[in-house]
Amino acid sequence: MFSERAFFSFVDVTDPDNLPEYHDWQLYDHLPENRALTGVAWGERWARIAGAEEVETTTDHFAGVDSMTMYWFRPPYDESLAQWQQLGADSVQWGRGPAIPTVIRRFMGFFDPVKGYVAPHALVSPDVLPYRPNAGVQVTLSRYAEPLGEQAHLQYRWYDRERLPDLLAVPGVAGAWTYSFREGQNTALLSSDETQLTRHQARIRLLYLDDDPVETTRRIVEAEQKWAADGRGGPEGGEEVLFSAPLQAVIPFQPCPPAATAAPRG
Repeated sequence: MFSERAFFSFVDVTDPDNLPEYHDWQLYDHLPENRALTGVAWGERWARIAGAEEVETTTDHFAGVDSMTMYWFRPPYDESLAQWQQLGADSVQWGRGPAIPTVIRRFMGFFDPVKGYVAPHALVSPDVLPYRPNAGVQVTLSRYAEPLGEQAHLQYRWYDRERLPDLLAVPGVAGAWTYSFREGQNTALLSSDETQLTRHQARIRLLYLDDDPVETTRRIVEAEQKWAADGRGGPEGGEEVLFSAPLQAVIPFQPCPPAATAAPRG
């Protein structure tokens, strides 16, 4: 595994008028500065898609999320994370920090990558998959009541041996990575919310897509419904989906994607 530490941030810009400024700051300033750090292996950002409500699931807290950013880190991780956090503090002093009005971090946290998967047509290895160009991702953030319990273990095994291999056969899916929650990001930028978690209590399933994210997610949803009807659903593991949606790749020098807010759905 090329990295054993990842970071995810789910951001809600509550005033759409401020979204273009935040978008430009992330894309042309903050993301390049972070990628240039020796301790950062890769960083990428994806945007919510307007009109994708039918293939989204979200709790009230995550309903307004506009984008997701993630970073992979290189060892030694303590040094890499200290360097990365120092950049955040320095950018404030430079007058280039994230003090854009109405920007709320709905969730930020560090995760341990669990395992990578690649569809045969993608050719690359799981370690290369994050660097491979993508049209977007389909992300699912889930919370587990008993993350180390027997039922959760059975579900993790099912995901690894059955569901994820099945998903790799869905047209438009290039590969996947799974992640287990390690710890939250201790920062004043994070909104207080109900997603206070203990280690392993949350998992992320990130599917890398090489076709239209909404259409591919629709294929995924239809396939999962068919598998369930055929008796191939997964075991009950106490999984609560907090946020699941297709996100589009952010393309430089293209207009900022419009705000997309879905009604909460269970």
